Amino acid sequence: MALATAHPPPLAAPILAGNILVGVDGSAGSQRALAYAADVAHSEHGRLTLIAVVPPPLWTRMAFPPVGYDHRVIVAGWAQVLHAAADCLPEDVPVTTRFVHGRPADAIVCRAVEGCHDLVVVGCEGRGLLHGAIGGVSRKVARRCPVPVLVVRETTVVGSLAVR
Repeated sequence: MALATAHPPPLAAPILAGNILVGVDGSAGSQRALAYAADVAHSEHGRLTLIAVVPPPLWTRMAFPPVGYDHRVIVAGWAQVLHAAADCLPEDVPVTTRFVHGRPADAIVCRAVEGCHDLVVVGCEGRGLLHGAIGGVSRKVARRCPVPVLVVRETTVVGSLAVR
């Protein structure tokens, strides 16, 4: 897995971040966030901390796990996503990886505060109609985190937006 080579557009104000926390889940939004954070860390001579959060299984609301459920396989898959993200970073960007269990938004906010991070970078997929009503991980992190949060969204061509 390689990072996107296209550089994101510059922000209105420069980002001064030496210690950046990046939420990693293997999605396209997460990969865009990682690419953006790597560019910022490279230009600011900062460091990245990648965090992957294994969410609690959905079956915990039931009396027993479904047939064939193996928690070790799920944990191994998340570990593989985290290490693949770390492996695709440039050699000159220092990186630390964190692997935790729990609710993703809560774990990211907790780590941002405990790790004395200057910036949290998360991707946003914007999945479906209920996404706005329920809120995804990026929305919860942006609302709850006392550290500045940068949500990296998919770029949309303005001409393709429908006006009503």
